[in-house]
Amino acid sequence: VATFTPPTESGQVVWLDDVQIREMEPNLHPDVVGGWWFPEDASVDARRLTCSLRAACAMSGVHLQTGPSHKVTSLEFSDGKCTGVRTKGGLTYNASAVLVANGSWMRDLLPLPVVAHKGQSFSVRQPKHGPPLLNRVLFAQDTYIVPKADGRIIVGATVEVGDYSHDITPRGMMHCMNAAMELLPALADLPIEESWCGMRPTTPDKVPVLGATPWGNVFVAGGYWRNGVLLAPKTGQLISDLVNQNVADKDQVLLDAFAWERFMEKDGGTKLRANARWASTMYPVQQRSKGYGISAAVGTELGFYSGAGAAVEERKEDRDYFLGDSNGNNGDDSSLEKAARMGASDIAAYSFDSTDNIEKADEHGFVDEG
Repeated sequence: VATFTPPTESGQVVWLDDVQIREMEPNLHPDVVGGWWFPEDASVDARRLTCSLRAACAMSGVHLQTGPSHKVTSLEFSDGKCTGVRTKGGLTYNASAVLVANGSWMRDLLPLPVVAHKGQSFSVRQPKHGPPLLNRVLFAQDTYIVPKADGRIIVGATVEVGDYSHDITPRGMMHCMNAAMELLPALADLPIEESWCGMRPTTPDKVPVLGATPWGNVFVAGGYWRNGVLLAPKTGQLISDLVNQNVADKDQVLLDAFAWERFMEKDGGTKLRANARWASTMYPVQQRSKGYGISAAVGTELGFYSGAGAAVEERKEDRDYFLGDSNGNNGDDSSLEKAARMGASDIAAYSFDSTDNIEKADEHGFVDEG
Protein backbone atom coordinates (compact mmCIF):
# COMPACT_ATOMS: atom_id res chain seq x y z
CA VAL A 1 0.00 0.00 0.00
CA ALA A 2 2.80 2.40 0.89
CA THR A 3 4.44 2.09 -2.53
CA PHE A 4 1.52 1.23 -4.84
CA THR A 5 0.00 3.93 -7.03
CA PRO A 6 -2.98 2.98 -9.22
CA PRO A 7 -2.35 3.36 -12.97
CA THR A 8 -4.03 6.32 -14.62
CA GLU A 9 -6.23 3.99 -16.69
CA SER A 10 -7.61 2.23 -13.58
CA GLY A 11 -10.84 4.21 -13.62
CA GLN A 12 -12.35 5.68 -10.49
CA VAL A 13 -10.16 5.09 -7.44
CA VAL A 14 -10.25 6.52 -3.91
CA TRP A 15 -7.69 6.37 -1.10
CA LEU A 16 -9.25 5.44 2.27
CA ASP A 17 -7.41 5.95 5.55
CA ASP A 18 -7.63 3.57 8.52
CA VAL A 19 -10.91 5.01 9.81
CA GLN A 20 -12.62 5.22 6.45
CA ILE A 21 -11.64 1.73 5.35
CA ARG A 22 -13.02 0.18 8.57
CA GLU A 23 -16.32 1.95 8.09
CA MET A 24 -16.58 -0.04 4.84
CA GLU A 25 -15.01 -3.29 6.07
CA PRO A 26 -15.13 -3.45 9.91
CA ASN A 27 -13.43 -6.87 10.16
CA LEU A 28 -10.07 -5.82 8.75
CA HIS A 29 -6.97 -6.40 10.86
CA PRO A 30 -6.24 -3.53 13.33
CA ASP A 31 -2.84 -2.97 11.70
CA VAL A 32 -4.34 -2.04 8.33
CA VAL A 33 -3.56 1.65 7.83
CA GLY A 34 -5.53 2.27 4.65
CA GLY A 35 -6.17 1.09 1.13
CA TRP A 36 -7.23 1.97 -2.38
CA TRP A 37 -10.93 1.51 -3.16
CA PHE A 38 -11.98 0.80 -6.74
CA PRO A 39 -15.76 1.45 -6.78
CA GLU A 40 -16.18 -0.01 -10.27
CA ASP A 41 -14.23 -3.20 -9.56
CA ALA A 42 -16.06 -6.52 -9.64
CA SER A 43 -15.41 -10.26 -9.61
CA VAL A 44 -16.61 -13.14 -11.75
CA ASP A 45 -17.39 -16.72 -10.77
CA ALA A 46 -15.31 -18.65 -13.30
CA ARG A 47 -17.14 -21.94 -12.72
CA ARG A 48 -20.59 -20.49 -13.26
CA LEU A 49 -19.35 -18.53 -16.27
CA THR A 50 -17.92 -21.71 -17.80
CA CYS A 51 -21.21 -23.54 -17.30
CA SER A 52 -23.08 -20.67 -18.93
CA LEU A 53 -20.65 -20.66 -21.85
CA ARG A 54 -21.06 -24.39 -22.35
CA ALA A 55 -24.85 -24.03 -22.38
CA ALA A 56 -24.64 -21.17 -24.88
CA CYS A 57 -22.37 -23.23 -27.13
CA ALA A 58 -24.77 -26.17 -27.05
CA MET A 59 -27.69 -23.93 -27.95
CA SER A 60 -25.68 -22.53 -30.87
CA GLY A 61 -24.91 -25.95 -32.32
CA VAL A 62 -21.30 -26.23 -31.14
CA HIS A 63 -20.14 -29.84 -30.70
CA LEU A 64 -17.82 -30.25 -27.69
CA GLN A 65 -15.47 -33.23 -27.59
CA THR A 66 -14.26 -33.85 -24.04
CA GLY A 67 -12.58 -36.63 -22.09
CA PRO A 68 -9.15 -38.29 -22.10
CA SER A 69 -9.52 -39.83 -25.57
CA HIS A 70 -10.05 -36.38 -27.09
CA LYS A 71 -6.89 -34.86 -25.65
CA VAL A 72 -4.90 -33.30 -28.50
CA THR A 73 -1.45 -34.90 -28.68
CA SER A 74 0.02 -33.32 -31.80
CA LEU A 75 -0.55 -31.10 -34.81
CA GLU A 76 0.29 -32.21 -38.33
CA PHE A 77 1.86 -29.64 -40.68
CA SER A 78 2.46 -29.49 -44.41
CA ASP A 79 3.18 -26.64 -46.84
CA GLY A 80 2.98 -23.99 -44.13
CA LYS A 81 -0.40 -25.06 -42.79
CA CYS A 82 -1.85 -27.35 -40.15
CA THR A 83 -3.35 -30.32 -41.95
CA GLY A 84 -4.52 -32.31 -38.95
CA VAL A 85 -5.22 -32.26 -35.22
CA ARG A 86 -4.42 -35.66 -33.73
CA THR A 87 -6.04 -36.87 -30.49
CA LYS A 88 -5.04 -39.47 -27.92
CA GLY A 89 -7.85 -41.73 -29.10
CA GLY A 90 -6.33 -41.91 -32.59
CA LEU A 91 -8.73 -39.58 -34.38
CA THR A 92 -7.42 -36.79 -36.61
CA TYR A 93 -9.51 -33.70 -37.22
CA ASN A 94 -9.12 -31.40 -40.20
CA ALA A 95 -10.08 -27.74 -40.03
CA SER A 96 -9.69 -24.56 -42.04
CA ALA A 97 -8.57 -22.77 -38.85
CA VAL A 98 -7.00 -24.17 -35.68
CA LEU A 99 -6.80 -22.29 -32.38
CA VAL A 100 -4.28 -23.51 -29.80
CA ALA A 101 -5.55 -22.41 -26.38
CA ASN A 102 -4.55 -25.26 -24.09
CA GLY A 103 -3.27 -23.11 -21.24
CA SER A 104 -0.09 -24.14 -19.48
CA TRP A 105 0.42 -27.02 -21.93
CA MET A 106 0.80 -24.88 -25.07
CA ARG A 107 4.44 -25.87 -25.41
CA ASP A 108 3.33 -29.50 -25.87
CA LEU A 109 1.93 -28.54 -29.27
CA LEU A 110 3.93 -25.47 -30.36
CA PRO A 111 7.39 -24.05 -29.54
CA LEU A 112 6.12 -21.44 -27.09
CA PRO A 113 7.78 -20.43 -23.77
CA VAL A 114 4.68 -20.97 -21.64
CA VAL A 115 5.06 -22.56 -18.20
CA ALA A 116 2.63 -23.23 -15.35
CA HIS A 117 2.51 -21.06 -12.24
CA LYS A 118 0.54 -23.32 -9.93
CA GLY A 119 -1.87 -21.68 -7.52
CA GLN A 120 -3.40 -23.34 -4.46
CA SER A 121 -6.58 -21.82 -3.05
CA PHE A 122 -9.40 -22.63 -0.67
CA SER A 123 -12.88 -21.42 0.22
CA VAL A 124 -14.73 -20.89 3.48
CA ARG A 125 -18.43 -20.46 4.15
CA GLN A 126 -19.85 -17.32 5.77
CA PRO A 127 -22.46 -17.70 8.51
CA LYS A 128 -26.03 -17.81 7.21
CA HIS A 129 -27.27 -15.41 9.86
CA GLY A 130 -25.94 -11.99 10.72
CA PRO A 131 -24.08 -9.42 8.66
CA PRO A 132 -21.56 -10.68 6.10
CA LEU A 133 -17.97 -10.93 7.19
CA LEU A 134 -16.81 -9.25 3.99
CA ASN A 135 -18.56 -7.24 1.30
CA ARG A 136 -15.80 -6.34 -1.15
CA VAL A 137 -12.83 -7.97 -2.81
CA LEU A 138 -9.60 -7.53 -0.83
CA PHE A 139 -6.22 -7.66 -2.51
CA ALA A 140 -2.99 -7.33 -0.56
CA GLN A 141 0.68 -8.15 -1.07
CA ASP A 142 0.34 -11.86 -0.44
CA THR A 143 -3.35 -12.64 -0.74
CA TYR A 144 -6.71 -11.96 -2.27
CA ILE A 145 -10.02 -12.58 -0.54
CA VAL A 146 -13.16 -12.64 -2.66
CA PRO A 147 -16.72 -12.83 -1.28
CA LYS A 148 -19.20 -14.60 -3.56
CA ALA A 149 -22.96 -14.14 -3.84
CA ASP A 150 -23.63 -17.70 -2.64
CA GLY A 151 -21.95 -17.07 0.74
CA ARG A 152 -18.51 -18.49 -0.06
CA ILE A 153 -15.29 -16.58 0.45
CA ILE A 154 -12.46 -17.50 -1.90
CA VAL A 155 -8.92 -17.20 -0.52
CA GLY A 156 -5.80 -17.43 -2.68
CA ALA A 157 -3.26 -18.11 -3.74
CA THR A 158 0.21 -19.55 -4.01
CA VAL A 159 2.42 -18.89 -7.03
CA GLU A 160 4.59 -21.96 -7.65
CA VAL A 161 6.64 -21.67 -10.82
CA GLY A 162 6.96 -24.76 -13.00
CA ASP A 163 4.85 -27.01 -10.75
CA TYR A 164 2.34 -29.06 -12.78
CA SER A 165 1.22 -31.28 -9.92
CA HIS A 166 -2.36 -31.19 -8.66
CA ASP A 167 -1.33 -31.72 -5.05
CA ILE A 168 -2.72 -29.58 -2.26
CA THR A 169 0.11 -29.20 0.23
CA PRO A 170 0.29 -28.13 3.89
CA ARG A 171 2.86 -25.52 2.92
CA GLY A 172 0.57 -24.08 0.26
CA MET A 173 -2.48 -24.01 2.51
CA MET A 174 -0.53 -22.48 5.41
CA HIS A 175 0.74 -19.75 3.12
CA CYS A 176 -2.79 -18.88 1.98
CA MET A 177 -4.29 -19.10 5.47
CA ASN A 178 -1.64 -17.08 7.25
CA ALA A 179 -1.60 -14.33 4.65
CA ALA A 180 -5.40 -14.07 4.59
CA MET A 181 -5.79 -14.02 8.37
CA GLU A 182 -3.21 -11.24 8.62
CA LEU A 183 -5.67 -9.17 6.62
CA LEU A 184 -9.00 -10.56 7.85
CA PRO A 185 -8.54 -12.34 11.23
CA ALA A 186 -12.17 -13.51 11.48
CA LEU A 187 -11.52 -16.03 8.71
CA ALA A 188 -9.88 -18.22 11.34
CA ASP A 189 -13.24 -19.38 12.71
CA LEU A 190 -15.04 -20.12 9.44
CA PRO A 191 -15.40 -23.69 8.15
CA ILE A 192 -13.25 -24.66 5.19
CA GLU A 193 -15.50 -25.82 2.37
CA GLU A 194 -13.12 -26.72 -0.45
CA SER A 195 -9.52 -26.56 -1.60
CA TRP A 196 -8.12 -26.79 -5.12
CA CYS A 197 -5.30 -25.74 -7.39
CA GLY A 198 -4.96 -24.42 -10.91
CA MET A 199 -2.19 -23.84 -13.45
CA ARG A 200 -1.69 -20.27 -14.62
CA PRO A 201 -0.18 -20.25 -18.14
CA THR A 202 2.70 -17.80 -17.94
CA THR A 203 5.11 -16.33 -20.50
CA PRO A 204 8.54 -14.93 -19.57
CA ASP A 205 7.35 -11.32 -19.85
CA LYS A 206 4.02 -12.06 -18.13
CA VAL A 207 1.85 -10.89 -21.03
CA PRO A 208 -0.28 -13.03 -23.36
CA VAL A 209 0.73 -14.62 -26.63
CA LEU A 210 -2.12 -13.94 -29.00
CA GLY A 211 -2.89 -14.05 -32.70
CA ALA A 212 -1.27 -15.52 -35.81
CA THR A 213 1.59 -18.02 -36.01
CA PRO A 214 4.13 -18.97 -38.71
CA TRP A 215 1.47 -21.40 -40.01
CA GLY A 216 -1.25 -19.64 -41.95
CA ASN A 217 -4.27 -21.37 -40.43
CA VAL A 218 -3.00 -21.75 -36.84
CA PHE A 219 -3.75 -19.18 -34.15
CA VAL A 220 -2.83 -18.99 -30.48
CA ALA A 221 -4.41 -17.52 -27.36
CA GLY A 222 -2.76 -18.05 -23.98
CA GLY A 223 -0.23 -16.95 -21.41
CA TYR A 224 -2.70 -14.81 -19.46
CA TRP A 225 -1.33 -15.69 -16.03
CA ARG A 226 -4.06 -14.65 -13.53
CA ASN A 227 -6.22 -12.75 -16.02
CA GLY A 228 -7.51 -15.39 -18.42
CA VAL A 229 -11.19 -15.40 -17.47
CA LEU A 230 -11.22 -11.61 -17.15
CA LEU A 231 -9.89 -11.09 -20.67
CA ALA A 232 -11.73 -14.02 -22.28
CA PRO A 233 -14.51 -11.93 -23.93
CA LYS A 234 -12.03 -9.61 -25.63
CA THR A 235 -9.82 -12.55 -26.59
CA GLY A 236 -12.75 -14.29 -28.25
CA GLN A 237 -13.60 -11.19 -30.23
CA LEU A 238 -10.00 -10.64 -31.34
CA ILE A 239 -9.48 -14.23 -32.47
CA SER A 240 -12.84 -14.33 -34.24
CA ASP A 241 -12.04 -11.14 -36.15
CA LEU A 242 -8.55 -12.41 -36.98
CA VAL A 243 -9.77 -15.74 -38.34
CA ASN A 244 -12.39 -13.91 -40.41
CA GLN A 245 -9.82 -11.32 -41.58
CA ASN A 246 -11.82 -8.45 -40.13
CA VAL A 247 -9.50 -6.92 -37.52
CA ALA A 248 -10.00 -3.24 -36.68
CA ASP A 249 -6.94 -0.99 -36.60
CA LYS A 250 -7.18 -0.46 -32.82
CA ASP A 251 -7.32 -4.22 -32.29
CA GLN A 252 -4.37 -4.84 -34.58
CA VAL A 253 -2.29 -2.78 -32.15
CA LEU A 254 -3.12 -5.32 -29.41
CA LEU A 255 -2.34 -8.28 -31.64
CA ASP A 256 1.01 -6.74 -32.59
CA ALA A 257 1.91 -6.18 -28.91
CA PHE A 258 1.14 -9.80 -27.97
CA ALA A 259 2.44 -11.44 -31.14
CA TRP A 260 4.27 -14.76 -31.29
CA GLU A 261 7.17 -13.07 -33.10
CA ARG A 262 8.52 -11.43 -29.95
CA PHE A 263 9.84 -14.83 -28.87
CA MET A 264 11.44 -15.55 -32.23
CA GLU A 265 12.78 -12.22 -33.50
CA LYS A 266 16.48 -11.86 -34.22
CA ASP A 267 18.48 -10.87 -31.12
CA GLY A 268 15.21 -10.73 -29.17
CA GLY A 269 16.64 -12.40 -26.07
CA THR A 270 18.00 -9.16 -24.63
CA LYS A 271 14.63 -7.45 -24.84
CA LEU A 272 12.85 -10.52 -23.48
CA ARG A 273 15.23 -10.64 -20.52
CA ALA A 274 14.65 -6.93 -19.85
CA ASN A 275 10.88 -7.35 -19.93
CA ALA A 276 11.13 -10.36 -17.62
CA ARG A 277 13.13 -8.38 -15.07
CA TRP A 278 10.61 -5.54 -15.24
CA ALA A 279 7.81 -8.05 -14.68
CA SER A 280 9.59 -9.28 -11.57
CA THR A 281 8.73 -6.00 -9.84
CA MET A 282 5.02 -6.41 -10.58
CA TYR A 283 4.23 -10.11 -10.18
CA PRO A 284 4.97 -11.95 -6.92
CA VAL A 285 5.96 -15.58 -6.63
CA GLN A 286 5.74 -17.79 -3.55
CA GLN A 287 9.16 -19.36 -3.96
CA ARG A 288 11.92 -19.16 -6.53
CA SER A 289 12.34 -22.05 -8.94
CA LYS A 290 15.10 -23.14 -11.28
CA GLY A 291 15.21 -24.88 -14.61
CA TYR A 292 12.34 -23.16 -16.41
CA GLY A 293 14.11 -20.28 -18.14
CA ILE A 294 13.63 -16.59 -17.50
CA SER A 295 10.13 -16.93 -16.08
CA ALA A 296 11.41 -19.04 -13.17
CA ALA A 297 13.73 -16.29 -11.95
CA VAL A 298 11.35 -13.35 -11.94
CA GLY A 299 9.08 -12.32 -9.10
CA THR A 300 9.34 -10.96 -5.61
CA GLU A 301 9.14 -13.26 -2.62
CA LEU A 302 5.83 -13.35 -0.79
CA GLY A 303 5.56 -12.97 2.98
CA PHE A 304 4.11 -10.60 5.55
CA TYR A 305 6.57 -8.75 7.73
CA SER A 306 6.41 -9.31 11.47
CA GLY A 307 7.99 -5.87 11.90
CA ALA A 308 10.33 -3.33 10.39
CA GLY A 309 13.34 -5.50 11.17
CA ALA A 310 11.93 -8.36 9.12
CA ALA A 311 11.39 -6.05 6.15
CA VAL A 312 14.98 -4.81 6.36
CA GLU A 313 16.27 -8.37 6.56
CA GLU A 314 14.28 -9.42 3.49
CA ARG A 315 15.65 -6.52 1.47
CA LYS A 316 19.15 -7.59 2.53
CA GLU A 317 18.43 -11.14 1.40
CA ASP A 318 17.20 -9.83 -1.94
CA ARG A 319 20.43 -7.89 -2.43
CA ASP A 320 22.48 -10.95 -1.52
CA TYR A 321 20.45 -13.09 -3.90
CA PHE A 322 20.98 -10.84 -6.89
CA LEU A 323 24.48 -9.52 -6.13
CA GLY A 324 26.11 -12.10 -3.87
CA ASP A 325 27.41 -15.60 -4.30
CA SER A 326 25.56 -18.87 -3.80
CA ASN A 327 26.24 -18.72 -0.06
CA GLY A 328 24.42 -15.39 0.28
CA ASN A 329 27.58 -13.31 0.81
CA ASN A 330 27.33 -9.66 -0.07
CA GLY A 331 28.29 -8.82 -3.62
CA ASP A 332 31.51 -6.89 -4.23
CA ASP A 333 32.01 -3.89 -6.49
CA SER A 334 32.26 -6.10 -9.57
CA SER A 335 28.81 -7.53 -8.80
CA LEU A 336 27.37 -4.04 -8.46
CA GLU A 337 28.99 -3.03 -11.74
CA LYS A 338 27.54 -6.12 -13.41
CA ALA A 339 24.07 -5.26 -12.09
CA ALA A 340 24.43 -1.69 -13.37
CA ARG A 341 25.44 -2.92 -16.81
CA MET A 342 22.48 -5.29 -16.86
CA GLY A 343 20.18 -2.37 -16.08
CA ALA A 344 21.73 -0.27 -18.82
CA SER A 345 21.37 -3.18 -21.23
CA ASP A 346 17.70 -3.47 -20.32
CA ILE A 347 17.15 0.19 -21.16
CA ALA A 348 18.88 -0.20 -24.51
CA ALA A 349 16.75 -3.26 -25.31
CA TYR A 350 13.52 -1.30 -25.57
CA SER A 351 12.45 0.15 -28.89
CA PHE A 352 10.99 3.62 -29.37
CA ASP A 353 8.74 5.18 -31.97
CA SER A 354 11.24 7.95 -32.54
CA THR A 355 15.01 7.70 -32.26
CA ASP A 356 15.85 11.32 -33.11
CA ASN A 357 16.98 12.14 -29.56
CA ILE A 358 18.31 8.73 -28.55
CA GLU A 359 22.05 8.25 -28.60
CA LYS A 360 23.45 4.92 -29.68
CA ALA A 361 24.53 2.67 -26.81
CA ASP A 362 27.61 0.49 -26.92
CA GLU A 363 27.52 -3.30 -26.63
CA HIS A 364 27.13 -3.03 -22.84
CA GLY A 365 24.26 -0.55 -23.06
CA PHE A 366 26.32 2.51 -22.03
CA VAL A 367 26.14 5.75 -24.02
CA ASP A 368 29.37 7.29 -25.25
CA GLU A 369 29.17 10.91 -24.16
CA GLY A 370 32.41 11.82 -25.90
